[in-house]
Amino acid sequence: MYAKAQSETATQAARPDSAAAGESPPVGGLTATALTIQAVIDQAHSLGRGIGARADLADLAGRLRTHITALLPAAQAHADQLWRGGTAWYTLVSRLDSIRHDTAEGLAVAPLAAHVQVRQLSLDCEWLLTRYGADLAGAEPTP
Repeated sequence: MYAKAQSETATQAARPDSAAAGESPPVGGLTATALTIQAVIDQAHSLGRGIGARADLADLAGRLRTHITALLPAAQAHADQLWRGGTAWYTLVSRLDSIRHDTAEGLAVAPLAAHVQVRQLSLDCEWLLTRYGADLAGAEPTP
């Protein structure tokens, strides 16, 4: 908890003053786009606690895929800067390949499998948002 508060303080100190630039300051350190993505992630987490209709799962999976697609270029740019062959590069590239593979798959027919897919998409989206969400800079994902 203490480390999180320190990292948030350091992030806020390093962030330029957006209010002085005429922009509205981000809420809780997140841009409007990041807040939108986080809302979809939260919805996916809450849907996992109940019985969701297949149409709801399909809609949510589609929105998560859209946000993942918007976040992947920043993650790939980071991977491209790493030394190829290093463990950090290999770990990141493997994770990104796994995310791309999961994103390309259609929604499963079986209800439990569909829930698991949506849950995995939400975890991947959350992972990308946590690490590369700052690179969104207000850019809205395309549908």
